[in-house]
Amino acid sequence: MRTARRLETLSPALPIVGVPVAEHWRQVWAAVAQLGLPTPNGVDGDIEAIAQILADSDGSLALSSGDPSAVNCKIFPGAVRFFDFEEACFRHALADATVLRFLSPTGAPPWRLPQEIALSMEMTYRTELALACALAQDDRRYEQGMAAAVAAWTIVRLARLPKMDVGPDRNIWLALPPDWSQPAPARSRKRQLVAILEVCVATTRRAAAFDAFAAWCERLADALRKRWPEGAGELPLYPAFLNEKSV
Repeated sequence: MRTARRLETLSPALPIVGVPVAEHWRQVWAAVAQLGLPTPNGVDGDIEAIAQILADSDGSLALSSGDPSAVNCKIFPGAVRFFDFEEACFRHALADATVLRFLSPTGAPPWRLPQEIALSMEMTYRTELALACALAQDDRRYEQGMAAAVAAWTIVRLARLPKMDVGPDRNIWLALPPDWSQPAPARSRKRQLVAILEVCVATTRRAAAFDAFAAWCERLADALRKRWPEGAGELPLYPAFLNEKSV
């Protein structure tokens, strides 16, 4: 986040982009009705609150590539380089931080990290963010902001429910290091979507926020596990930690 400390020096031509919560929420309503899944009655108040938090640009803007992903950064000796800035914009500082909770919300298989590693990563990120963004200094605002960002990303992904239901479900993940010696991992899109719901429930509960939305996500996750056998089961551990004793 050192870049964030110098936002005032960056080109004002870059757009300020909000997360399109309301637009995708309408698509989610249509999708669950189409598929006969639990409807989110009584949740609209939470959706409005989520959108309002993410629209708050008062000291909460950060430069985003527009596509935060582990595959869009490369590690070099003593440095990390970020790529894929075609959709670069300013948006809520925690919109990109959702990858600290989801790990791989889109392309890669929905791997999990050892809990202590995930907690350490997020604390390191938050400590650096706090140097430039006041909300990271306040536990309540930070957790509420993370809950809003995770909920918004969950809504965006849920808009794809009809496509997920039809399939195909599995694809091979080919964005692998040059020295990868194991079989290429496969991804279940359905398990990934259920995992996103699980993370959303855990994040909103942790923040004590958006109770109605969290309760609906729980009901929807249960319904999808019953509908999709592929949507159940334990998430695989990230390959780099397969030989670790502590998981």
